[in-house]
Amino acid sequence: MKYLNDNGIEVGFHWRPLHTLKISKKYKNGKLINTNKIGNEIITLPMYPEISKKEITYICNKIKLFFSKY
Repeated sequence: MKYLNDNGIEVGFHWRPLHTLKISKKYKNGKLINTNKIGNEIITLPMYPEISKKEITYICNKIKLFFSKY
């Protein structure tokens, strides 16, 4: 996240596992270890109707560059 933010790409955590929401009382006591782990790792990338192809290309290139270095 820091790398993307440092490169002008706003990302965040906007997805939460269903069982962690108040409406999902049925699953609150379950040990959904994988779901919790994934829920803490997923970030959201910019996505909106006005995003340009140039912006998408920039974001993709920065992600590729990150994974080629690390």
